[in-house]
Amino acid sequence: MSKLDSQTLSTTLIGSVVDTFQTMCKETLGKNPTVKTSFIEWEENGFMRAFSYSKMYSGSYISFIHFYRSESDKARKKQCGVIIVYMIDLCIMKILPKLGFPKANFTNDAVVADMVGKLCHHIADGFINKLSPLGYNGLAISTSTTFRDLVPGGVPAPRYQKEYHELTVHMWDVDPVKIDIVLDF
Repeated sequence: MSKLDSQTLSTTLIGSVVDTFQTMCKETLGKNPTVKTSFIEWEENGFMRAFSYSKMYSGSYISFIHFYRSESDKARKKQCGVIIVYMIDLCIMKILPKLGFPKANFTNDAVVADMVGKLCHHIADGFINKLSPLGYNGLAISTSTTFRDLVPGGVPAPRYQKEYHELTVHMWDVDPVKIDIVLDF
């Protein structure tokens, strides 16, 4: 595989996010998501920092999924990237009913974590499907892992990567979703 350039990565991820919110959540974005590149903050243990208040300035759910070059790499837990989705409560309250969850379940952390995990999985799956025609075939993803506000100890990510891409989703005159992605391919 050749190295995926930033523009292709951004365009492909934006396409996956827009498709996910339109098909799964029945939401049209106010404007196209924006992407910026930032330096990774590392925890002492060598994992990527994932803390909602540093990104969203409010509490949020954080869900992440790892990427693998193949199913055999997945079996060996040899990841080549990670996607991290941060979603604030406002977004969860508006989207939960559209996904078939009663509003009363908003206070049930397990239900909300499941919903955010499914959304993260849908975005990651759409992303690798959009990469396939570009020559990135056979990619695999892990199941989602979801936390509230902070991933204790951080998220395992390709250690030799210095930067990540942060995508901001714009809806309802706010930025209720941010997505970080780190890839090594």
